[in-house]
Amino acid sequence: MNSLAADDQWNSETELALNADRVTRASETFIGGWGDDPTDCGPTQPGGARLRINIRQAEIENVICKFGAIAREADGWRVAADCSKPGKRWKSDVKIEVSADRPYLVEQW
Repeated sequence: MNSLAADDQWNSETELALNADRVTRASETFIGGWGDDPTDCGPTQPGGARLRINIRQAEIENVICKFGAIAREADGWRVAADCSKPGKRWKSDVKIEVSADRPYLVEQW
């Protein structure tokens, strides 16, 4: 979300970006737990929200997509991902857009 390289390197660029005073609004990130309505994220949901996204992967039900390169675009992000579910694996090019503080995922195979 801070336009840093997708690595675990701590350098001056990383330190400056992570210590900046600027707050990231919900509409500027896709990281979090997402659902169709607030009850999808309630305590009755096993593991929390229906769709869970962190900087390394997205997970929904039995599908996990591990992220490769993440590129910011004018209206969202483009993410290269290796996806899998029991018995199946595939590569995916995913477009993530956030509108009205909600993500919209458009997966291209």
